[in-house]
Amino acid sequence: MAVASACACAQPVKLDGSAAIGGVKNKEGDSVYLTAAMGTTEEVRWEFAQPLAPGAWRLTIDFNGEVGGAKGQNIGFSADRTPLIDCNVNTDEPQSFVPLSAVPAKGIFYRKTYQVNQDTVGIRSIVIEKIETPLPSDRWCLDCRVVDGAVCLPWPIAPGSMKTTAQSPVSLTWSSTGGKFETPAATQTYAFCKNPVQRIAVAGKVDSILMDRTPLTPVPDMPVPNKELMQVVDSTKPETRTLTLVGAQNGTPTVAIFPSGRQHAIFTTWDDGSSMDLTVAEMLNKHGFRGTFLMNRSSEANKHLPELEALGMEVGSHSWSHPSYYVSGYDRCFAESANMRKFLEGTLGHPVISFAYPYGYQPAYDESGEYVTRSVEASGYWFARTTANRPNTIDDINQPLTLAPDFHFNSGATTISARFDELTKKEGVVFEVWGHSVELAGNGAATLEAVLAAIGGKPDVWYATGGDVFVWRWMRMNTRIADGVQDATGMTFTVTRPWLHPYLRTVPFAVKVPDGVTEVIWNGEKRPVTGGHVDLAW
Repeated sequence: MAVASACACAQPVKLDGSAAIGGVKNKEGDSVYLTAAMGTTEEVRWEFAQPLAPGAWRLTIDFNGEVGGAKGQNIGFSADRTPLIDCNVNTDEPQSFVPLSAVPAKGIFYRKTYQVNQDTVGIRSIVIEKIETPLPSDRWCLDCRVVDGAVCLPWPIAPGSMKTTAQSPVSLTWSSTGGKFETPAATQTYAFCKNPVQRIAVAGKVDSILMDRTPLTPVPDMPVPNKELMQVVDSTKPETRTLTLVGAQNGTPTVAIFPSGRQHAIFTTWDDGSSMDLTVAEMLNKHGFRGTFLMNRSSEANKHLPELEALGMEVGSHSWSHPSYYVSGYDRCFAESANMRKFLEGTLGHPVISFAYPYGYQPAYDESGEYVTRSVEASGYWFARTTANRPNTIDDINQPLTLAPDFHFNSGATTISARFDELTKKEGVVFEVWGHSVELAGNGAATLEAVLAAIGGKPDVWYATGGDVFVWRWMRMNTRIADGVQDATGMTFTVTRPWLHPYLRTVPFAVKVPDGVTEVIWNGEKRPVTGGHVDLAW
């Protein structure tokens, strides 16, 4: 159905969900949405009788929160190029966006940002009105030409988070009333500006840049009972132990690949803290796995933290209120990360070192550099999981705050076990499977059972939590074994590392010893050697 007056009328124009082309209508017929089975190329459309003139237009969208629930949808003008509005819908209240189109538009479309096996949130209506200048509180989506090495801004860009998209990699220099900073070359960049942006210089050959500005939002109130983050390591307090290899004439002990002589490690992580977390924990426990369960402040599973730990699971953080970090700025990200860690530590009485990014990880920049990982590091986490897949070994994890897992569990047992078998031809593999416990609905529980059965029960695998793996990584990086001294008992070595919080010492210090050593004396106590390895309590 066409909208006859949408091209030039000065009055607002309303597009009804009931009049949309494509998609599916709800049973009341007043809203339109995309079903779980529909892909990212399928669209809901509204077509204009005549093209909409270039310029700035405010779109006020009435979402129907009772339909669907997926949080990844794009809305944009149907044009040769268009600024896409990524609608992260988490409210039933109408939301307003201001796209600036540099070319005439033939209509409006609505489609998935990425494939999610959920229905999208329904749209009741879209109201279109012409404006001259957007408000600082508006979400701005701009199509800007690039002339003489700079973006042609229609007006100074108000403070907020900026997402830029270009057809080829470009480096941008952001000049504001507070100074300037540069973002590295990329086709997509996130930047956070506390002050109005007056100029954006472009290094690279592109004709235009699409910009999506999210306004500044206040940091929400985050009351926590304890005031300080727990100290995990104190490098000013080295701790020393002695290790004697009984019967050894030569050779030096080395830190093992993993505890108990295992060659590989597997851990699982679970986001959001739904009421199904205990069910997942029980499944993991049955198959000999352990998991890291990552909570928000409002997670239903916060009332089950002792039960999760009693099953051998780890509790970690998924931020206080689950915002997208790459559009939130350093201050918000630090508050989200630090206060959730304080809440969990105050509840559990021990350090919390594991984290996962809400909505995944994207680098984002401000005057001091990449602020997303900077905020998580300042909050004291030892690793932070993303959602991009990439294999890891214990010695090649150089960026633990952007850790990529191997697979989401719904990839299935055949795919996951085949990849694990391929990767473990090399020693030291750290294999991670992740998901959300709420995904056990439908066929999810059977899928997870099959995955656990396929990669469980392997004698050369350490089934750990995420925190265990990164405590172990810290031990490998920070434990020093000095040259040995031969005496009547054997060869004695001095072993040193910084002070580590007692709760994290449950991960054993594992050593590989030279051939012929049948036992060791660790700090005055005898310990047996099995298979050339010995696990030691620090």
